[in-house]
Amino acid sequence: MNITEYKKTEEELQSRIEFEKLISLISIDFINVQNKNINDLINKALKKIGQFVNATRCSLFIYSKNLTRITNTNEWCIVPNDSQIDLLQNIPSEQFGYYLKLLKEKKDVIINQFDDIPLEASGEREWVKEYGFRSLMFVPMLYKNKLFGTLGFYGEINVEIKWKKNLIDLLKVLANIFVNSIVRKRTEQKLKESEEKYRQAYNIADFYKNLFAHDINNILNNISSSSQLCSMLLDQPDNQDKIREFLDVINREVKRGTSLISNVRRLSEIEESEMSIETTELCGILKESIDSLITSFPRRDINVHIDVIDKKIFVKANNLLMDIFGNILDNSVKYNENPSVEIIVKISKEQKKGQNYVKLEFIDNGIGINDTQKEFVFKKGHKEHKGGKGMGFGLSLVKKIIDSYKGQVWVEDRVKGDYTQGSTFIVSIAQAITKK
Repeated sequence: MNITEYKKTEEELQSRIEFEKLISLISIDFINVQNKNINDLINKALKKIGQFVNATRCSLFIYSKNLTRITNTNEWCIVPNDSQIDLLQNIPSEQFGYYLKLLKEKKDVIINQFDDIPLEASGEREWVKEYGFRSLMFVPMLYKNKLFGTLGFYGEINVEIKWKKNLIDLLKVLANIFVNSIVRKRTEQKLKESEEKYRQAYNIADFYKNLFAHDINNILNNISSSSQLCSMLLDQPDNQDKIREFLDVINREVKRGTSLISNVRRLSEIEESEMSIETTELCGILKESIDSLITSFPRRDINVHIDVIDKKIFVKANNLLMDIFGNILDNSVKYNENPSVEIIVKISKEQKKGQNYVKLEFIDNGIGINDTQKEFVFKKGHKEHKGGKGMGFGLSLVKKIIDSYKGQVWVEDRVKGDYTQGSTFIVSIAQAITKK
């Protein structure tokens, strides 16, 4: 062996030793890294490796489960403004079909010059021509012996580089470190999400159980007491009016129980799944809700006036609009001690942040809601609204549905500064565009 060959061998050996040290230091960094820092640590590692192998760019690509799409998740560029990561998101992997086949076979892809790219790799040749690279190196990232991703290294634009093959094995060690870290992050995230999901499910179920049992018990007690009083008065002809009053109480409590069950079911459906949003005609549903309200309270004098310009208004909602209107209107009657219930529904249009909205104001002459309670009235299970009465579910359901519409709901005094004069419930829902 002559001196030149000896020096070359010595340099390669020294380079490998230094690279081994670098890989060791990187692996140590990944041992105790927190999930939230993994992405930053991968970027730093790409920079260190890229600088060591004289690359101008290093990229980490992750494949979809069926290997049909590929996403550039991490990147280091010697010139930050040359970043391509935003252009390489969820692209079809068939564009790199030739090299994808090699990578799936756990083979490395080493390109020292453009002519190393075979003619059948047309997609790869076009891509390399477009970006001007002449030297490329791709290392497969494997998980459970299947292709998970790819580590890519790129030489200077229009400059050919002979990649050192003795570094490939060490790059595979780095790829394995990245894969294990990414999989660990995903696993811990899924576990965290699963724990949170079941914790929420348990809390929701426990909440429903306790509140439902409490309210049903109150309803049954009211029905039982009224029934017993009716029985005591049956043999007294002069007390027929009182008997009717108690029968009204029984009927009212049965309706309360039915409403409670319906609201719990609706809330559960919304909690468990995402409701579809569609173009929905508003006025027809509102009129149907008003008709239902008047039928539900045959012994109350109820006057509802709708103030609207357009006969047909479309919003981004669904058939749960009926539940929104029904609960708000029901409250206007239930919590109203006046001989005549007066409700005005004003419908107008407004614009917020470039989006058109439909605004509904439900104005009643009920007992009102004091300022302290306004903050809590829409919270799930809240029992202190409307002067300390309430089922605890109706307005929670309203809020939940409107949130699913990405709308807003709040309550104000009908007469500013005097809550005892009644309430104004305001609902804002995005307007839907319809073809004329």
